Amino acid sequence: MDEFDKVKDAVLVLFDESFVGEPAGQEYTWIVERDGGGLFDTLSGISAMEASYKPTPETNSIAAHANHLRQALAWSNAEFRGETTDGDWEATWLIQSVDDGQWSSIVQEMRSEYGELRGHIAAMKGVTEDEALIELMCAPAHELYHLGAIRQLMKVAKAADRQKLGSK
Repeated sequence: MDEFDKVKDAVLVLFDESFVGEPAGQEYTWIVERDGGGLFDTLSGISAMEASYKPTPETNSIAAHANHLRQALAWSNAEFRGETTDGDWEATWLIQSVDDGQWSSIVQEMRSEYGELRGHIAAMKGVTEDEALIELMCAPAHELYHLGAIRQLMKVAKAADRQKLGSK
């Protein structure tokens, strides 16, 4: 196994753990909580109403973070397929509020984009260009940033739901 394959395999471990959580058969995690620590488990516990919650007008909702991440994965996949990507990063933040169908669609599309990108990364061979290596390592780092933000927003949204329920 060459040095690139070692780096790629390490990136895939972190990429998988950040999206899926604790690897099957492994009794520890590197970067996420053991139970329900991956993004997909986290998102499965969030309702569309919670995903749409904004603690302040300046704060992006969970739905916005999820849509932004879904679109980033889609653009990475398009680049791997050799397609031109000239998307609007700012526009990825425009979806702030979702209904049940929209929320389900964003999460399902993210799962699909994750699976495709994972396949592209796994198939990479011998990349040595600095920019390509940095892009490879950014995949789990970018997702983990949003996972942390989503978890913090989730706590606030769930607390607001509890407070609203308690006041009725």
